[in-house]
Amino acid sequence: MMDCLELLSDYCHHQFGMDFNNTMFDSSKAKTWGQIQCVWPQGARVFDYDFEKYKIHSLSDYGYHSISPYSDSEIKAMLYWKLHEDGYCESDYDEINKEIYEKSKYRYSIRISYDQKFGLSAYKELLGWMILNGYCLPEHQNSMRTSDVYIDPTFPRFKKMVRFDCNSYLKKEGEPLQTWLDKDPRGILYSKLQISEPFANKDMVLLDGWVKQKSERSHTELYAHIKSRLTDTIVRDDISWEPPTYNHTFVSEIGWRNIIRKEFDDYETVEEMNLYCSSQFSSWSSERKSIPSFLFLDKRVSDMLGLSFDYANLVYYDSKGNMATMTFYEENSYFFYIRKDLIEIVLSKMNCNLQYDYYSDKMLINDKFDRDNRDSWYKDYSDTFLYKQQ
Repeated sequence: MMDCLELLSDYCHHQFGMDFNNTMFDSSKAKTWGQIQCVWPQGARVFDYDFEKYKIHSLSDYGYHSISPYSDSEIKAMLYWKLHEDGYCESDYDEINKEIYEKSKYRYSIRISYDQKFGLSAYKELLGWMILNGYCLPEHQNSMRTSDVYIDPTFPRFKKMVRFDCNSYLKKEGEPLQTWLDKDPRGILYSKLQISEPFANKDMVLLDGWVKQKSERSHTELYAHIKSRLTDTIVRDDISWEPPTYNHTFVSEIGWRNIIRKEFDDYETVEEMNLYCSSQFSSWSSERKSIPSFLFLDKRVSDMLGLSFDYANLVYYDSKGNMATMTFYEENSYFFYIRKDLIEIVLSKMNCNLQYDYYSDKMLINDKFDRDNRDSWYKDYSDTFLYKQQ
């Protein structure tokens, strides 16, 4: 509830210039929590193994990086006190819990008893109180957002993406396997570093792109990925980095809300400023969304360029309504482009370079290949270089 109120407050400030009293959470912050010691089997329906592991541990001093002043037993006592304050009594819900079980006996993943609902309600209220009092850190800096958000209220319905690359990079008919394996695959993505946008004839620069293909018939598999980042004139060769990932950011927040994860604070050097980020709210279940994850510009970059984000199309537009970025997505490939003139504005203002980091691997996927001789069935490639104007 507090997260929703904060989100609405931020939106009203951004959209209409309205400011709300920042003391609206004071009553919750000042709440006094009692404790009732819980001795098994008391609360056993609520405090099961998963609840202890994922809820109680997350609020207690159990974790190495925890800032909580409370032990596991104290957190459980506070939650048990809250259950009693809310009127919880195990026997009151026996009949309805039995009905819930009968209706969902073969669908355990969606079953939740009334005991668990009471427990989750108490847990979320205690979590909010601890964040307000500085006993627990939220996922997003200076916010109430935590990892206990399971539904994006935006319910985005992404439009079908344009197919961009229809080529097969696996072994061709009659081509020797070793010949295919030894062939350098870097041209697959290097040829796509700069393109002319097909709808408005604008030059586009690749920020991130990958291709993965596999064929049981030809016994071949390929993966290639190229990423970009801002850097000074020195080329850095640590290609294992990944852009910041946001797992609990709503799609409709992107582009206007300042959503910075607590470990990605304000940058002091070029290397610490992210060019783009990854949204993976529904990546845990690809069946829920047509696009389970996607890339978006760091807000500091989109603000610098005066861009707005259209989340239905995964496109940024400039102040004149012209397309600023393009995303091409399908099951076996993903490409994220930005307009050439815009990335060069960023590089000029930041006085920096755009560095590309490339990695790919190719392998033969048949048990008959000599697994002890890795070079006979596996090849990988890596490269690092700077963006050059064409």
